[in-house]
Amino acid sequence: MLVFGSGNSIWLVRSTNNGESFSAPSKVAELPKLALGRHRGPPSLGTPSEGHVAAVWLDDRSAGGKRLYGAFSNDAGTTWSKNVML
Repeated sequence: MLVFGSGNSIWLVRSTNNGESFSAPSKVAELPKLALGRHRGPPSLGTPSEGHVAAVWLDDRSAGGKRLYGAFSNDAGTTWSKNVML
């Protein structure tokens, strides 16, 4: 699995053949503002068990600075929960 930012959205693609091809991107979250660059972007992705995926990132949408947000998928990243502050 690969997670990346584009525009104001966080996306995930997955490969079941060791990276020879990837699925269509699925949107993990859309943010009011997503700062991307050399040192910024979605930081982590975890797959604790078959079909379950967790994505987390530092988010600037709340007053008072960066907060840790995340979203979860129970179908290998095809659909995602609402993203929430963790």
